Amino acid sequence: VLGMQTLIRITIRSDLAWFLWEIPNVLIMAAYWLRARTCAGAACAPNRNAFTIAGCALAAMFCSHYVHRAIIYPLRMRAGAKRMPLVMMLVCAVWCICNSYFLAR
Repeated sequence: VLGMQTLIRITIRSDLAWFLWEIPNVLIMAAYWLRARTCAGAACAPNRNAFTIAGCALAAMFCSHYVHRAIIYPLRMRAGAKRMPLVMMLVCAVWCICNSYFLAR
């Protein structure tokens, strides 16, 4: 319990934390989309339908949403906003990485 209290006390600026936990969404989705676009053959079988109109529209909406959440929103946060525990930022980052990985597949 004592170690956890010490870990919770480590904080990070809210705008930086927001950026760090949201940016993997954009990067992972873009990486999978580019990979699906450039590869060919049996190795890309799961991604062969990535370029349907619906698939492209969903990927574009996902990326534009997370570009706003990861870049624009943190830049608009007011200066001196409440700091965030590092543990919370790390848990959110893990969630966003898993979420974008599964959605990109």
